[in-house]
Amino acid sequence: MPKLAAHSKNTPLHRGFSLFLFNREGELLLQQRNKTKKTWGGVWSNSVCGHPNFMNLPVKAARRRLQFELGINMAEISIALPNYRYRVEKDGIVENELCPVMIGYTDEKPKPNPKRSCSY
Repeated sequence: MPKLAAHSKNTPLHRGFSLFLFNREGELLLQQRNKTKKTWGGVWSNSVCGHPNFMNLPVKAARRRLQFELGINMAEISIALPNYRYRVEKDGIVENELCPVMIGYTDEKPKPNPKRSCSY
């Protein structure tokens, strides 16, 4: 199902992931979501998040998003909460995810991708 169509007032349970990225000094990189996003626009959130492709493992999906969104190619990533599941409604949109929470470490400097600013 396309991502935009999947999120509504009747969002089916689906897979997601959430990554919190730290540097060696213990500083956490947060993102402010694009204000035009359908879900949680303008909210400060984790370092990267998303949805794994079919048959992708969460760590592989997180690496893909890190590279695309922040230009980060090298990070140590581990799953901290493998079975995290949540369902929440905000502004008429329901999030309903099996969403492993991951912790990552890197000293690579982020290079934000201006093309990643999208409305989803």
